[in-house]
Amino acid sequence: MGLYDEIICNVSLPGCPDGLLFQTKDFDNCLEIYKITETGKLLKEISEMEVVPEEERPYYNKPEWNDPKLSGFFRIFGSLRKNSLGWKETNFTGEITMYTSRDDEWYEYKLLFVKGKLREVTKVKETT
Repeated sequence: MGLYDEIICNVSLPGCPDGLLFQTKDFDNCLEIYKITETGKLLKEISEMEVVPEEERPYYNKPEWNDPKLSGFFRIFGSLRKNSLGWKETNFTGEITMYTSRDDEWYEYKLLFVKGKLREVTKVKETT
């Protein structure tokens, strides 16, 4: 398993329903979000993390919050919140593989980008 990045793809892909969210391990694998626009530009979300006040965290005022046997373990849940600051164009050149599934159907594609612009899409053949 491990970390990955997500891709919102707004271009039509052969043999794939629209609106699916894809994953890739071909960037930094930091749970970042990328978007391919309708015109094929690759964008990266710009965001910042914010510390969530304790009273807004999911286990605040619940028995787990102050349980000494858990050493404050439940205090960290929900302690950070991601705030989107918008999108910036990338200048990425290279090939990525992105994949997802829906209703037991696997979708995998190789995408070639040149200076942040989608140049080629290849559907990866399923092996059985």
